[in-house]
Amino acid sequence: MSTATGEVVTDGGDRRSWIDRWAPIGGLLFVIGWIVLFVNPAINDTGETPAEVVANAKSEESWLIITGIIVLLMLIMLAWFVSGLAARVSRVAGTAELLVVAIAGAAFTILSTTALTIWVAPLVDIEGDATRALAQADAYLMADDIGWMLLGASGVAAGVMIAAASLATRGADGVPGWLTWLGVLAGVLSLATIAFFGIFAWLIWIAVASILLLIRRA
Repeated sequence: MSTATGEVVTDGGDRRSWIDRWAPIGGLLFVIGWIVLFVNPAINDTGETPAEVVANAKSEESWLIITGIIVLLMLIMLAWFVSGLAARVSRVAGTAELLVVAIAGAAFTILSTTALTIWVAPLVDIEGDATRALAQADAYLMADDIGWMLLGASGVAAGVMIAAASLATRGADGVPGWLTWLGVLAGVLSLATIAFFGIFAWLIWIAVASILLLIRRA
């Protein structure tokens, strides 16, 4: 039976919207987006001097446009996943836990995609004039560190979200204790995103959590 809010009540009494039900797909697509970025020649080696940045931007123009589109889609996919995760947590935890997951997840979404935007957007439309292009590239190199700081901050938010979600589901039906503590460990490791390897902690957790949420729809 459909309700006024678009939610559906299944035979088992499970009331969820389609956004909640299929949110794990957003998580998986977000992880795939990061994998594409890892192998993307346009941003893996942009160069260390303004001249190298300009040369890379001009030679990888098509890839940069594609990358910009991917980053925009990643924002939507991650927001979708976080909303679904918060909805699941709300069924087994209190308001405090839900707020932590939702707020940390929102911060993670905004900070991580802002960092990616800083690394991609300035190169998509590099100036045609050589002098202005070099000045733009010089500004890009200075902003590069800002991107890393934002990504590091996003890792802290991701760690809080992961740890809070893992602890909130502790003791829930079908959630083994060892899985909860592995989630907490992933949250702690995510704090080291500024050191790069922390990225893999939250990517792996999002992928595993998405698969589990798809398998256990209730």
